[in-house]
Parts: sequence; C-alpha cells; structure tokens
Amino acid sequence: MKTGALACIVAGVASRLVLADPVRLAEVMGAMPPSAIVQIVRAAGLLPTSEPALTGSTYVVRAVDPYGTPIRVIIDARYGYILSVHRMAATEPPHPPYGALGCAIGPPEPIIPGTT
Repeated sequence: MKTGALACIVAGVASRLVLADPVRLAEVMGAMPPSAIVQIVRAAGLLPTSEPALTGSTYVVRAVDPYGTPIRVIIDARYGYILSVHRMAATEPPHPPYGALGCAIGPPEPIIPGTT
C-alpha cells in the first residue's frame, strides 16, 4: 500500500516537472521541439511574434507576413506540417486618421460674395 502511494506521489511530481517545461513536454508527447517549429515558420517566409504553444497535437504560433499582416499559423506537432494559416483581426485602423491626410477638420470658412 505504501509503495503504491509513494509511486503516485513520485508520478505526480514528475508530471508537474514535465508540464512546466515545454521542451520536455514536447519530448514526452513525441512532438518536435519549439525551436524547430520557429524554424519552420521562418522557412515559410513568416516572422514569428510569439513562442509556439503546444495545444494537443498541434502548435499555434502568431506571426506576421512580409506585408505586416498579423496571422495565426497552426503546425502539426509531430511532423511539422503547416496545417493552416489565418489572418487575425486588424490591430490598426485601415487608413490614417483624417488629420494626417492634411484635410481641414472643422467648419468651412465663410464665403464672402464678390471676393472670388
């Protein structure tokens, strides 16, 4: 009985140590290490902006494309295949503020008859 309880405690502590380190977790699950996932994302012409997050059997990485568009990349954790690439919501307005365009903001100047 005591050996069974001790084995459970040791297994619990060991699993916490593995779950705390993403590289060890990847090794236990048979997944590629996060550094290899970053290389795959860069090889696809994208710039990673977050660390790879292991979610089940896939990694999720935020990145930007060459035009600066934020995207989410999903990669197979075991084989490194890129499964999907989706644009994320825009973080900036699609156009500059009106004041930046040189447009006068405010009421128009009055027109005085006979001055034009």
